[in-house]
Amino acid sequence: MKHSWLIPPALAGERLDKALARVATDAGHPLSRIKARALIDQGAVYLDGKRVRVTSRTVSPGGRLEATLDPAPAPAARFDLTPEHILFEDDTLIAVHKPPHLPTQATAENARDTLLAAVERFLARRDGRQPYVALHHRLDRDTTGVLLLAKHPDANAGLAAAFRERLAVKTYLAFTLPPPAHLHAWEAREALLTEPFRRGKRQTVHADGEEAHTSFVCLERAEQAALIQAQPHTGRMHQLRVHLAFYGAPLLGDPLYGGPIRLDDLPLPRVALHAAALALPHPLTGQPLILRAPLPDDLRDLAARLHLTPPEEPAPARDAPGDPR
Repeated sequence: MKHSWLIPPALAGERLDKALARVATDAGHPLSRIKARALIDQGAVYLDGKRVRVTSRTVSPGGRLEATLDPAPAPAARFDLTPEHILFEDDTLIAVHKPPHLPTQATAENARDTLLAAVERFLARRDGRQPYVALHHRLDRDTTGVLLLAKHPDANAGLAAAFRERLAVKTYLAFTLPPPAHLHAWEAREALLTEPFRRGKRQTVHADGEEAHTSFVCLERAEQAALIQAQPHTGRMHQLRVHLAFYGAPLLGDPLYGGPIRLDDLPLPRVALHAAALALPHPLTGQPLILRAPLPDDLRDLAARLHLTPPEEPAPARDAPGDPR
């Protein structure tokens, strides 16, 4: 989805990020300056045929600006949560299947809808009263899968303890570039340091960083990609993405950490990561609760095109609460 524009005289001397946002929007491809900066940082922008990564670089009239834009459709102004998205619900909890391209909670782009807001609207419409909803974990904007929320304050202490004490076991499916041949099952324990990155943050492997631990199993390899099961034991920002990249298997669709945005003629419109399962003790009863989210259609289609076969029910870790194995 590469687009090309000539820079008009009105943008003479303008910053690259602002010029990109303007010409793309004027051409019918709405683009914020935040997204424009991200594209420049990712190496997806060319000026007069040369890749440019400096957002503050100025442009000249008549220059040709090219950018590879996200082929995914812009999210609707409001995401409509339906009963089909609900994975589990009782008096105190609700678990939903988060879609892609939707932040879990409010971001710098205040106009963007969030999953938290969608859950609140759904409960208010269904139950006829203002609901109580509390977050205890989150998924990145592009990540799909299991997200568990509290519907009553009584659940907060137990949920907080489960995540704090690492009783909540998360299982992800990740589509990546093939890892080195010798990696089949491994533990990543590289510490992660959060660093400023233009208008956002990203993680780097650094000895002075915070403890980070992830278990990986390569489930299947194909010519262009691999399917990896990942289980984070700590909850650092972008932990799976950084650890996978460090071991030579960056996520497909994740240029921030070295992943490709296309494979030959196959575009990769988002980070190919799915939260497939969450296992934890129920915060009030202590009974084992294992929640699973099926692979969404876009990743199921991606798997088929890459000749990979995802498991129907990814298993929680061997020591997951209530796991009988």
